[in-house]
Amino acid sequence: MRALIISIALSLLPQTGLADSTATETAKAFFAQGEHHYRLGEFDKALTAYRQALNITKRLSVIFNVAQCYRQLKNFERAIFYYKLYLSDWQRKHPESHPPNQAEVQGYITELRISLEKSKSPPTTLPAAKPSTGLLRISGVDVDGARITVGGLLKGIAPLTKAIAIGPGTHHLRVTAKGYLTYTGMAVVRAGKETQHWVKLETKPQKNGAWLWGGIGGALLAAGGEALAWTFYTQANDHYSGTESHTKDQKMVIAGHAIAGAGVALSALSLYFYFTSDDRKTVLKSNAASISIIPAAGGINVGGRIRF
Repeated sequence: MRALIISIALSLLPQTGLADSTATETAKAFFAQGEHHYRLGEFDKALTAYRQALNITKRLSVIFNVAQCYRQLKNFERAIFYYKLYLSDWQRKHPESHPPNQAEVQGYITELRISLEKSKSPPTTLPAAKPSTGLLRISGVDVDGARITVGGLLKGIAPLTKAIAIGPGTHHLRVTAKGYLTYTGMAVVRAGKETQHWVKLETKPQKNGAWLWGGIGGALLAAGGEALAWTFYTQANDHYSGTESHTKDQKMVIAGHAIAGAGVALSALSLYFYFTSDDRKTVLKSNAASISIIPAAGGINVGGRIRF
């Protein structure tokens, strides 16, 4: 649009100014300099060049460009003045027509008046808003990929270098990582303050192979006891009921079944502790009743605790 105004003003409109060709060429040179600086965003230099051209010629295109420079430089009053000068000069020279960019210029004037009023109005001081969140910094998690949840929501994956913005209150923490025991805890966060919570992840204990061998041994013991009971059961059938031999065979049958039962119990218990041996630390840390049975050279050691 600016190029259109320039072309109309330079080629179609007769303007007042210096008549000699030297002054006209000088004005054109200043105008070209202003165009060059304006395209580069050097509005202060463009303004200087346009004003030098304006001192020689009063062409409408020069007045419009001076207004444009003042608007870019945030000089609201001077920009309004030159935009109005541009419109008034057009009406004075062409009373029966309007400039093709009249709506654009009027829009600039309206915007500049609003900006001018705002610049003159004292800034409104609003009361500082109370902080509605706090910061929770999780420290000590040195396991890459550990998942950190707060209040059941995933808040980050280690390494976590920034504090978590969260509402004030008491929050339930949970940190999980493959190969590590799950960490749970509570953190109290206050509005506008940072709370630091230390987390220490412990590796899961490996499965205890001794329990597996105990399970296998118990199974073999059960099989041997049943074999013993079957052997004496068949022998008892070869003796008359009530004889001393028949009575001994029956006692051996009972003993074999007892050995087999003990073997089954030992095998089941050992296999149970084998499959849950990697969770033993978690059990011992809980508030529920816990028990640990550890194989030893002379038998087994039993320990535990009960909380009421």
